[in-house]
Amino acid sequence: MLIRFQTRHDSLIFKKYSINQNHSIRVARIFDSKYFDSVFSSSVEADALWTTCSNTLILVKTGDCCAIVILNTNLCAGVIHAGWRGACMGIVLNMFDDIRKTTNLNSYQFVAFMGPCIKVNAYNIKYKTTLEIPEQFLRLRKDQRIVLNLSTLIRYQLDKLKICKINILNHCTFSKMNSYYSARRGDKQRQFSVVLL
Repeated sequence: MLIRFQTRHDSLIFKKYSINQNHSIRVARIFDSKYFDSVFSSSVEADALWTTCSNTLILVKTGDCCAIVILNTNLCAGVIHAGWRGACMGIVLNMFDDIRKTTNLNSYQFVAFMGPCIKVNAYNIKYKTTLEIPEQFLRLRKDQRIVLNLSTLIRYQLDKLKICKINILNHCTFSKMNSYYSARRGDKQRQFSVVLL
């Protein structure tokens, strides 16, 4: 098994399976990697992808959103692309619901790894957006800007699902400009977060 959060200096040399991400709550799964490769890889729109196929590398791309890698050793692996919209609409819960319905594996049987994302000090949001986010994850800065703690929002959701262990790479994609790409800084490239079952 391989889990990796890419920095801006890395490149991937594996054959990879990914999805067309669009800040949704859609979940896709790979049951047969050959089928996925020929039919879905260029057309599936989703923000979470999981598999039970061994020797299958799956990934999500992020700029400032959080990549979440989930793993049940030797049985199931998945990746989630979670920004504020997907997190608030339930992408994390949808992923585990889909896995449970298909495999009978429960969320408490998984380990989660949260990758780098924009952190609270850099995540200014518009007032209109605050109306869609639970208040406990918002903060008013001294300069009167409203900021979101995306990591805490996602951690809260993983805790509610009783994930057995949560690991957090506490790096800010916006402020660590030499290490990560950031959509808010205007970077066009994205980092990959991958898992190989």
